[in-house]
Amino acid sequence: MRKGFTFIELLVTTTIIGLISVTVTVGVQEAMRYARDIKRIADVGTIRTGLELFYDTNLFYPIDRVPGPDGLFLGQPETKVLSDLGFASMPGGSPYLLTVPADPLENKQIIYRSLQLDGKDCDVPPCHTFELIFELEQETGGLPQGRVGFSPEISGAAARAVRGSLPVVSFSFGRAVTLGAVRTAEILAETARGVADNPNVETAATVIVAPAATAAVVANAVTLLPLARIPQFLIYFFSQPFLLLFRKRRRSYGIVYNGLSKIPVDLAIVRLRDLRTNAVVRSAVTDPHGRYQFLAPPGTYRLEVAKPGFDFPSDTLRGRKEDGQFIDLYFGDPIRVEVGEGLTKTIPLDPLGADLPDRTLLRSDLSRRLRHGVALSGVALTAGTAIAVPTPPVFILLGVHLAVYLIFRRLSEPVRARGWGTVYDEGSGKPVPHAVLRLFALPYHKLIASAVSDVHGRYHFLVGQAEVYLTVSKPGHIKTETDPIDLSAAAGPTVIANDIPLRRERPIQLADKEPSS
Repeated sequence: MRKGFTFIELLVTTTIIGLISVTVTVGVQEAMRYARDIKRIADVGTIRTGLELFYDTNLFYPIDRVPGPDGLFLGQPETKVLSDLGFASMPGGSPYLLTVPADPLENKQIIYRSLQLDGKDCDVPPCHTFELIFELEQETGGLPQGRVGFSPEISGAAARAVRGSLPVVSFSFGRAVTLGAVRTAEILAETARGVADNPNVETAATVIVAPAATAAVVANAVTLLPLARIPQFLIYFFSQPFLLLFRKRRRSYGIVYNGLSKIPVDLAIVRLRDLRTNAVVRSAVTDPHGRYQFLAPPGTYRLEVAKPGFDFPSDTLRGRKEDGQFIDLYFGDPIRVEVGEGLTKTIPLDPLGADLPDRTLLRSDLSRRLRHGVALSGVALTAGTAIAVPTPPVFILLGVHLAVYLIFRRLSEPVRARGWGTVYDEGSGKPVPHAVLRLFALPYHKLIASAVSDVHGRYHFLVGQAEVYLTVSKPGHIKTETDPIDLSAAAGPTVIANDIPLRRERPIQLADKEPSS
């Protein structure tokens, strides 16, 4: 029995990946040109509509203010708005286009020319027609490649002034956009068919890539999913549909939160235990906001909470009735329910994060990044298989694989907050990557969380109504501790994203030896 792939199989697979890359790149570039042309045509239609609105109000078109046939470049800082002042940098009077589109490429322009009815330049109002000039990168929607000029058809100035009707355009913008979009899809389809019709690609994908992609679906899910959290995931998946069905019957909820950071704890298992029978009568998993819901029949109960990395009941806050915005704190006491009612206890948990050595935290961060890289590579492998073997089972496998990846990535890590702080070198001002940051709660001086700055020196922590401080350490730098950060008056969870300077350690200088006597 052989193990892994042979050298020939790896060589064939690598070659096929190269062929796919070249073919797809060429096809995608052509599709991007079509997409830009579609946008140009749509933008010209938008400008034309704004000009007609201008005409309906003023009974003439704006002048281009450029002597000669060159015309006015649209979408530039000085022509980004169309109002009663014409194309300008700021609106004046009634606005007709608050944002005038520019060409998708910087080296190309959409040009506006104001004209007289005989086709000559109009430099003094009133101007009764216009021309919009743009350049297509290739034939799109029935329009030729190269410079295209659009001008409304006018059957008579007097009749137009009396009717005030819109001009008849020389081609349909909507039809051009639709045809261009269809052609873009055709290009991508032709690229995929070209790859799929290659017999070598199909054979290798069927023999090697498809089985590997199938195994990757399972392997990547296991890679992303911490085994200790499997019970939470299963309960969460099975309980959420029922919570949605019966949400209207519930009028209140309880909250589970981190007693040090004051942040709600999601995916915590909350159990309702009957003290008379010692049986668990209800189980729920907290949502992303730490909320849970129970509708209990009459009886005496106790709530229990289980979450890896946390301890219940909280010893830090034991005996307290309130904790800032959190009230009615619960520490495992019996609960008497007289009539069927919802339980709304607020449950603090103590984090069990041990103050691990810097080396351990750095290894853990590297391991996490590698797991995500492996998981994402599996999705790419399945996508390549779908291109090589475009059959319904493979496309179903791709959809399932992508869904599994997104779901388990979301459930395996907390949602990242917006905003970043930076750890930087005090002397050079450059970011310091892979620095270890620790967040501590005051007045307990207990560790809340740890993080490692990324390659750009960025980090962040999410904290509720609490008072905290940070420590930062990095080999070759002096360990730094920030001043206390008081967030007790914050309206809700706040991102701690302070820029923190690190000072380099000075090299130890050996004292000069005294000369011997």
